[in-house]
Amino acid sequence: MAFSSDGKTLLFTEESASVGAGYSTALRGTDGSPVVRLGDGTALDLSPDGKWALAATASEPLQRMFLYPTGAGQTRSVPTGAVVSYEGAQYFPDGRRVLFCGHETGHGVRCYVQEIEGGKPRPVSPEGTSEGFVSPDGRRIVVRSDRGLEVFPAEGGEGRAVPGATIDDTVIRWSGDGKSLLVHRVFEVPNHVERLDLSTGRRDVFRTLGPAVDLTGAIQIGPVAITADGKVYGYSIRRMHSHLFLVDGAR
Repeated sequence: MAFSSDGKTLLFTEESASVGAGYSTALRGTDGSPVVRLGDGTALDLSPDGKWALAATASEPLQRMFLYPTGAGQTRSVPTGAVVSYEGAQYFPDGRRVLFCGHETGHGVRCYVQEIEGGKPRPVSPEGTSEGFVSPDGRRIVVRSDRGLEVFPAEGGEGRAVPGATIDDTVIRWSGDGKSLLVHRVFEVPNHVERLDLSTGRRDVFRTLGPAVDLTGAIQIGPVAITADGKVYGYSIRRMHSHLFLVDGAR
């Protein structure tokens, strides 16, 4: 889901049967060091200083959002007001706020800004928007809707469509300079990550992801995590294997 700023630590969700239905939020060094389990739930993001991991319980009907310390410390709960489900969350660069998308009873999915220390979440995008990402300066967010990708002010206000975006684009992150987005199509194998210029709509291939040798059964690549400088990246591959049998003499 996310790297530390130096690219040396990866935050991810463990979904294997050994951790149970609630999943686990975990860290691992990119040097192959042992996995560190932080707690239950789905991993969402690392704080800018790397000291906290944002996670949410995977079970419904009542979801909760937590901060797990990556070192010494106590688990903290993130207030989310009347929001009952979440569809991703990310830290602001100041480390004091998070952007998350979800819905309140009687409302469609939209994105909210939440102060970690308390208060009510503040909606900053219209209903029908999700998959929010914060710009490097913390002043803008990009969201996905049935119209494609749109950029909104982080304080709320009118949005604008991202030129050159398609309905199939999924955002991975903003570029480090805030001038473009890194996007991909999750069911494309091998997977082409493209840099999408926010001013011109120009698209350039940034990386091609996928196993170099064996693509057998690979049906989806993602989630993808990339550091701000673009030098370190990681991704998951979903494979589906089956067996074909030839039966002689069947009636």
